[in-house]
Amino acid sequence: MALTLETFFYLGPFRMNVLAVYGLVTVGMMIVLMLVKRRIEMPKYIGYQMGFLLLFLAASLVYSVAPSEGIGDLWRIITPCVYFCFTYNFVKEQKDVSAIYKSVALGSIVPVLFGFYQAITGKFLHEVDSGPLIRIDSTFWVATNYANYLLVIIFASAFLLLLQKPRHRFIYLLTLAGGVISLLLTYGRGSILALVFGSGAWLILRRDRWVTIPMAILLGLLVVVSMPSLRSRFIEVTTVKEVGQTGWDSRQTIWKAGFSALKKSPVFGYGFGSATTVLKNVLHRKNVILPHNDYLRILLDVGLIGIMVFAFLIVNLLRNVWHGARKVKNHFTAELCRMNVGLLASFCVAMSGENILTDVTTTSYLFMSLACALRMQALDVESIDADSHPLTTLQPAYLRKYYAYSLRK
Repeated sequence: MALTLETFFYLGPFRMNVLAVYGLVTVGMMIVLMLVKRRIEMPKYIGYQMGFLLLFLAASLVYSVAPSEGIGDLWRIITPCVYFCFTYNFVKEQKDVSAIYKSVALGSIVPVLFGFYQAITGKFLHEVDSGPLIRIDSTFWVATNYANYLLVIIFASAFLLLLQKPRHRFIYLLTLAGGVISLLLTYGRGSILALVFGSGAWLILRRDRWVTIPMAILLGLLVVVSMPSLRSRFIEVTTVKEVGQTGWDSRQTIWKAGFSALKKSPVFGYGFGSATTVLKNVLHRKNVILPHNDYLRILLDVGLIGIMVFAFLIVNLLRNVWHGARKVKNHFTAELCRMNVGLLASFCVAMSGENILTDVTTTSYLFMSLACALRMQALDVESIDADSHPLTTLQPAYLRKYYAYSLRK
């Protein structure tokens, strides 16, 4: 859905501007944060990069061919950054992190029940997409957006399942199974591939990977084989050729058109929010053409410079959670970092075939999760003297300087 100055939704007799609501919520969160916290904390190595990225995107609106859509997309990028800052400042201990992930996992109870309903009845998401059920269980208007959201649910549920006491594990086993079942039923091939890649990265980082990987594969096969509707759906997803705008042939056409348009403005692109307009003009279509590739979207919007700025931020995030997964001794923090390595890796894969950056809900959950991992790393280091703590010698040089400076102040 395009988020522009002309996008409205109706609540009874009231007509409300969607962009204005986004703006009020985002600004309101920052006001609350500033009122509660006298000093807003952010990891400098991430904060500076986020700030520079947002400034660069805002500056590109000057030459954008679709500035109205660019303003809407900018708010969609600002919102996850605000969630990151909000989460980073309010997490103080493990209980806070557990509460965040529990709210994410338990908030998916209705989608989980909907997934089981689909598996039992054989009525799949794309067949009931316009019906009332999908409107109740989520805010997503297409199955692929729903599939990306399910990635977060699956990873959050698996993380809680590993760390909770045995008597509390059943509910998270339910949300994990329901998330996987729902993902298989959404026909989101890119998201299924992303789940395999991301969960594989997570399991490889675990010390008991030679046990967990075979067990995960076995459980996955049992889930698929246990229900006839899942078996037929799995065969359909892996063998049947997808048609329509989300099909492989259509995506190849869109990508070729995008890269041909990029040749005219490769360095700075066409301005933020221009990707759909550029594709529509190149393909001579009247309807909205989504790029179905976030890397192509960034190239069309802000060119090679923009993709380098974005890649630097993502690589830095991945590098730091990877470091925590390999070096941190605290079991909770290490497992949290391993999970976030898998989650971020899965989204990097999914972005090559989906429109994730403009999906505010899913991207905000991703940035909240990353903020939890980075905050717990910082708290582990700050818990005792930075000069004597063995972890400080394992941190990258710029992180050691930052933490030592923070403690001296």
